[in-house]
Amino acid sequence: MKQNLYTIYDKVAKIAGPIWTAQNNEVAIRNFRHHIKEAQIASPQDFDLYQLASFDFEEMEISTEKADGSTAPIKIYDGQEIKNVAIV
Repeated sequence: MKQNLYTIYDKVAKIAGPIWTAQNNEVAIRNFRHHIKEAQIASPQDFDLYQLASFDFEEMEISTEKADGSTAPIKIYDGQEIKNVAIV
């Protein structure tokens, strides 16, 4: 089974972490929004969600290669967008 590895980047502190797994980007975005709401973060625009890699639980391998062949982290959600989304 494979899942993706994600992290939240704090643009003010210029640091990322912690790292967690999710089945896909949509689940990671939902978790990110939930975290921002539960933590009552007043400035969600200070945070972005990144996909770092994928993890194969059976082979115990981490791969940073993305579908486009790049290995750089991919920003998949900008915290600024949270202001425009109703979180239930």
